[in-house]
Amino acid sequence: GVRYFVLPNRTDLNPPTRASAVGQRPRFPLIYDAEVRIFENPTAVPRAFIVHDVLKAPDFIAAQEIAGGDTFKPLKQGVVEDEFFLEAQQPIGQMEPSTAKVISDGLQTVEIETKSRSHGLLVLADMHYPGWEAEIDGQSVPVLRVNGLVRGIWLPPGTHNVRFMYRPLSFEVGLWIAAATVLVLIVLLLPWCSAKRSD
Repeated sequence: GVRYFVLPNRTDLNPPTRASAVGQRPRFPLIYDAEVRIFENPTAVPRAFIVHDVLKAPDFIAAQEIAGGDTFKPLKQGVVEDEFFLEAQQPIGQMEPSTAKVISDGLQTVEIETKSRSHGLLVLADMHYPGWEAEIDGQSVPVLRVNGLVRGIWLPPGTHNVRFMYRPLSFEVGLWIAAATVLVLIVLLLPWCSAKRSD
């Protein structure tokens, strides 16, 4: 999903043999070369998209190998690991394209509008990381690791509003600690307040 790479000015992303081949376009065209070098990735996938051909892998390493293979079609296929794979919700292929549009993008929330005529796998080209949760039309759904690297969810047919929210365990623990601290302070202050009123 990365469209541009900003690197030090002596870096070259293209192997010498490929870059120097006569009439062959480099894999990552150099579009800026001064204090830094900026390379473009013409094959970058959209930020969010829906696929209907889902492959199964035993673990994230195998999933990455499948997704990095020459025959893999990133805009049509997705790889889901055994632990995330729900056979009953396996997407069914369809002829018409599905759509996914990011309508809100924040540090801790990503909101997407989707439309599909059959079950699909919504892929968000952001790193899968513990603490991310997802909702479809306000209903909580499991977050999957797709292609051994990025986030995704099983998506039912129809038009939906999908939200990815970052809620790490450390944040929840902090809230509980804060609430407990306030409760303890209240309990400790009650006798002191009662004594003051008596005076």
